[in-house]
Amino acid sequence: MPISSQANLSAALIKAAKIFISAAKRFSNYSTRIPRSLKYEQPTSSGKEAKIVIYADPEIAPHAIAKEYGSGLHRLNGTPSTFKIEPKNANALKFPWPKFFSNPPNGPNNHKVISVNPVMGTVALSSVDHPGSEAQPFMDPAARTTQGEIGKIISDEYGKVLDVQIMDIFAKAGFKEI
Repeated sequence: MPISSQANLSAALIKAAKIFISAAKRFSNYSTRIPRSLKYEQPTSSGKEAKIVIYADPEIAPHAIAKEYGSGLHRLNGTPSTFKIEPKNANALKFPWPKFFSNPPNGPNNHKVISVNPVMGTVALSSVDHPGSEAQPFMDPAARTTQGEIGKIISDEYGKVLDVQIMDIFAKAGFKEI
């Protein structure tokens, strides 16, 4: 592919990525970190393939994948399961739980109860089995809503690239421009 055509195709991929990211930001507006984490890498091409990678930076929004696909018992991919959460900087996890005795915690490890404070309505547990959270996709709806616009950007530029390549082939074969 001629260099100028390759540069034009790269520019089209970047334009498409920006449109996609803009839509993904709208679909992730429930989060302050996910929209800031959406990025793209510089386009690459090899042979007949050109691509651009769009991603949510895990350093900024480590929860982005759980929001896209769900987590724990709500996972859309993989085997649903709970997350065991244990205290890191204390000897217990403390929760407001005013109805502790009528609605005790359950789960595989039955959560060792460390203390209950009925006056404050709190309970301290050694661990909990968190059920995870339901998916709140932002990439998939962005792809669905921008696919037509992005497809047009890429096909228009790809068509220009093909025109240039065909003209090069004819020129090498001795045909003159019309």
